[in-house]
Amino acid sequence: MFKRKKIEGLQVKISICKDALEAIFDECDRNSVDETGGRIVGYYRQRDNKLNIEARGLISPGPNARRSPTSFFQDGEYQEAIFRKMEAEHPEIEHLGNWHTHHVNGLNTLSSGDINTYKRVVNHEKHNTDFFYALLVVAKNRTFYNRERYSVKHFLLKRGESLVYEIPGSQVKITKERGIFIDEVKAIDETAEKEFVSTSLIPGEPTINQIRARDKEFISEMYPELRPFFSKQTKSLYWRGKINLIDNSSVEIFVLESINEGKPSYSITLAASSRHLFQCHRLYLKRNFDSAWKAIYLFERDLNQEMLEKIKK
Repeated sequence: MFKRKKIEGLQVKISICKDALEAIFDECDRNSVDETGGRIVGYYRQRDNKLNIEARGLISPGPNARRSPTSFFQDGEYQEAIFRKMEAEHPEIEHLGNWHTHHVNGLNTLSSGDINTYKRVVNHEKHNTDFFYALLVVAKNRTFYNRERYSVKHFLLKRGESLVYEIPGSQVKITKERGIFIDEVKAIDETAEKEFVSTSLIPGEPTINQIRARDKEFISEMYPELRPFFSKQTKSLYWRGKINLIDNSSVEIFVLESINEGKPSYSITLAASSRHLFQCHRLYLKRNFDSAWKAIYLFERDLNQEMLEKIKK
């Protein structure tokens, strides 16, 4: 199953920025009993027989991730919504692969379950690349002789092949390039709210916290199934949950906050499981709003309008 040598017909080099690696190690520190992980994003270049993979960012496992000492399941809906937001800002960004941990259970290589999952991903018609990069944390380093807090291994799977290739450390480089997006989220509670940045906007305009407070008041009253989550790295938040439509059905939505020069803006999208049901969501892919409640209110209106037209037919 595994093959540790030069991949036939392909020279692979991997670079991972220090920011991303440190964020991985921080997540490992927070989860010393259960497995954890996330998605790896960045860029790649392939010319002739040379493949260069540049890991420049991470998407967190998400608020609904499930963990145990021997298993880990990511919050795919959340991760896709975050990726689409990143993609709008960095059109060339790619989902390069995943990372996860085995240092909590002593398994020093990918499990059969990991391999089967990654094979399904790399062979899926919607996976943009012909490879899948997997970073595995295998041990915590406890002595000062080690340069890094944890030991990691690197693997590559190729579309249409059954082999899993382990990439030697000599072909992996840690760079000082700045991470594009290092994502860490948690449900908002009183502690998290204290971490919000009270950045002033243009004089006379409300602060970010005032905008968030207004959103919280409106959303909690009108859309009680929506919950806020906060990213420590980006100092921004997002809302996730269900809204009810006029036919008594419900759809799950994401409202994502971006902060540019101290000023927040909000984008909104449907969960992947509902996007095929509505056309109007496409109109919102590149729209931004000055508050989360306004994005939700207008999106709900258009969803209901489309639903009403379907009912009339």
